[in-house]
Amino acid sequence: MNNEHTQHHPVEPTTPVPPSGNLYNPYGPHTDTPTTPGMPYGYDFIGIPPPPPKRHRVSLGLLVVSLIIAVLLFLSAGLFYLAHSFAVSPEMPTPIVRFISATPTAPTTPQATAHPSPTVDPNYTATDIMIHFEQAGVKHTFVQNNVTIWSWSSDTYYVSVRAKSSVTWADDSGCTGYCSPQDMGLWVYVDNNTAQSAYMQVGTDEEAKGSIPMIGLPPLYIHGRCLLLGAPQHSVYEQVVQQYCV
Repeated sequence: MNNEHTQHHPVEPTTPVPPSGNLYNPYGPHTDTPTTPGMPYGYDFIGIPPPPPKRHRVSLGLLVVSLIIAVLLFLSAGLFYLAHSFAVSPEMPTPIVRFISATPTAPTTPQATAHPSPTVDPNYTATDIMIHFEQAGVKHTFVQNNVTIWSWSSDTYYVSVRAKSSVTWADDSGCTGYCSPQDMGLWVYVDNNTAQSAYMQVGTDEEAKGSIPMIGLPPLYIHGRCLLLGAPQHSVYEQVVQQYCV
């Protein structure tokens, strides 16, 4: 290799340049910037930020217990207020009860109201009395007119006097279920004496001949011109006969 024509300039000496204050050497500490013990870099070094503080979690059970305590305190305060409101104050005056003697008064006796007696037709018949039975609420079945006591009693009781009018019937108001209705009869005579004679003859036959077949021993009731056979004592039948038979 020919180096005859190669010319080299002489090397000039160099002067070292001190580093600027705004630069930092990542490989070593700064020499122109004051340092803090433990910090290998200068004040202008920005390091890794610290981690954020940890959040403390509040227990759900603690919140529930706190809420229950608050509700209990509120209810206790309300009960205390109500008890204090209804409490009787010892300073309240005692009520004074005054007794007033009352003079007893004699009870007033109600005045009896006079009801006019119903008008009775002196020419009544057995059919007219039957209508009064129905008006009193009695239900009849097997109604027959102008039947003699001899026929009604199955030829057992004989009466020599003849009735002016008569009616016989059966009453089943006392039956519950299947039963035989009670046979009854009403005979109206021309006057009270004739009715009394018929009453005595039936009573005599009852004592001598006894009961009637399928009927038994019928009760006797007489009032005015009417002779009632077979009706129970103190029944509505006797009441109607007593009122309308004169």
